[in-house]
Amino acid sequence: MSDRTPRYPFTSYPNGWYFIAETRDMKPGDERSGIVCGTRILFRMQSNGIIVLDNAMQCHEDNGLLYVFWGTQQKEVMRLPHFVELRDDGWMGPFNHVFKIRSHVQDITENTVDRAHMVNVHGYRSAPACHSFRIDGPHLVMSTEGPRTMFGITETIKMDITCYGVGLIETYVVSDHVTTKILITNTPIDEDTVRINLWFAIKKQGRLRDTIHRLLVPPLVHREFSYDLPIWENKIYRAQPILCAEEKDVANYRRWARQFFQEATVNEVAA
Repeated sequence: MSDRTPRYPFTSYPNGWYFIAETRDMKPGDERSGIVCGTRILFRMQSNGIIVLDNAMQCHEDNGLLYVFWGTQQKEVMRLPHFVELRDDGWMGPFNHVFKIRSHVQDITENTVDRAHMVNVHGYRSAPACHSFRIDGPHLVMSTEGPRTMFGITETIKMDITCYGVGLIETYVVSDHVTTKILITNTPIDEDTVRINLWFAIKKQGRLRDTIHRLLVPPLVHREFSYDLPIWENKIYRAQPILCAEEKDVANYRRWARQFFQEATVNEVAA
């Protein structure tokens, strides 16, 4: 622990499920390790194909992705994303971009409800409309729709988003020309650093379109996500920010996120 002033007034390690590693290419007897919340965790594959950890932490594997639960609260009620598109013949992929940044998982996931930034950061013609915003215990579900211009073409972008705690974000993105399924896993690896895995699959639409989408979509996804990185790395956390109309869901998000900080006070966690 450092005696310097922390960047955020709450723990860097909220309760929740976090991605630790891929297991698709593991064979019985293989051992690997990963870092979650400042802790190196060893795991191995048994002869029956089941993954086990070397400690008492709970783990769960889904479509070749291994998650571990950090904390003691809510693991019985917090669901995990089921990313079937990673192995579906009707989808291309999976594609994966990896980033390691100086930030906090709460800030990264907060981006999903900040509709105003879609104009200045991602080139939307106006802030996307929010058609629904629903809180279901440790899950936050919302749907948005907005116009965006790219390469001189304006199209409507629809997004259906589910947050599983502050560590996992699942998004269906449907435009006039392409459909993608995205899974963002935000894993704190120490008090200052988050490892982000951006997984996505692209819905197949025929050989010609699939060839074009395979060439264009992965670099476009990487570019769009990269626009947010310097903001996250330099953002100053304000407990009571001044919000515009399109940012009102930030306050709702922060109230929802309080539940994952069992050791923090209400005033520390959110406005």
